Amino acid sequence: MKALIIILIVLGVIVLLILAIGIALAKLTAGGKRQTLEEALNWQKGRLNLDWYIPENITEYIIDSYDGYELHAALVPNPEKTNKYVVITHGYTDNRYGNFKYVKLYLDNGYNCVIYDIRGHGVNYKAPCTYSFREGHDVYCVVQDTFRRYGSDIYLGIHGESLGAASTVDSIKYYTDENIRFAVADCGFADIINVLKVSLRFMHLPGFMIYISTTFYRLMYGVSLWKIRPMDALKGNRIPIMFVHGAKDDFIVPDNSKRMYDTTEGYKEIHFMERAGHAESAYVDQRLYGEWLTAFLNGID
Repeated sequence: MKALIIILIVLGVIVLLILAIGIALAKLTAGGKRQTLEEALNWQKGRLNLDWYIPENITEYIIDSYDGYELHAALVPNPEKTNKYVVITHGYTDNRYGNFKYVKLYLDNGYNCVIYDIRGHGVNYKAPCTYSFREGHDVYCVVQDTFRRYGSDIYLGIHGESLGAASTVDSIKYYTDENIRFAVADCGFADIINVLKVSLRFMHLPGFMIYISTTFYRLMYGVSLWKIRPMDALKGNRIPIMFVHGAKDDFIVPDNSKRMYDTTEGYKEIHFMERAGHAESAYVDQRLYGEWLTAFLNGID
C-alpha cells in the first residue's frame, strides 16, 4: 500500500510538472515581450538615417480586420504624387516603426508606404501570436482596406519581415480579384515547427518538448501549430516574389526561404545577405538591399 501511494505521488508530480512546463511553453510561444513604439523608433534612429521621417506628414488610422480586431496603421506618403503603394508587415515583438528600414527604400522607388502594427503588437490590444494563421488574414484585410482607401486602380505590392514575411506569404492564398503586383519576403519561415525546434535548442530543452508545447498551445489558443505552413500558399502562385535572407540567420535558417522559393511558380528571385543574422539584411548593407529591391521592382514593371 505504501509503495502504491509513493507511485501515485510520483505520477502526480510528473503530471503537474508536465502541466506547468506545457502551459509555460505555450504562453511563451504565444506572447514574448513586445517593443513599444518609442523603443522601436529609438532602435531605428540608432541604426538608420531618418531624415525623411516627418511625423506631421504621416496619417494614422484604424483598420477593422476580418474578425473585428482593430489594427492601427499609418500612411507614409511619398514626397512626389504617385499611385504606387506597398503594405509592409513587421516581425514578431516589433511594431510598425520597425518597418522604417524598408520605408526609405520604397520612398526612393516612388512608393507610398502603408505600415501597421500586427495584432498583439504596438498599440494594438493584447492577442496571442498565431504565426500567420490570423496574421496572414490580417495582411489581406490591410490590402483590401488600402484599395478601398486609396483607389481600386492603385499599383500595390506587399512586403514582410520574419513573422511579417510568413504572414505576407500566407496572405497570398486569400487573393482572388485583388491585383497584387509583387511580394517581398525577408527571412520568413516556410513552416513554424522548424523554428520552434530551433528555439527549444536555444533554451537547451529536449526535442520532444515540441509535442508538449504545441499540444498545450492548441488547447489554450485553438490553433494547431503543425498546420502553420505559409509555403503552402505559394503552390500555384503567380505573384512575382523576391526572397531575402541573412546568410548567417541561425533562428529562421535560410533554408526556409529556399523552400518557399522552390515552391512558388511565378517570377521569383532569392538573395542571401552575407554577414547578416536574423532580420539584419537591410541593416548590414542597405545599399545592396536597395539595389536588389530596385532591380526587382523595375524587372516586373
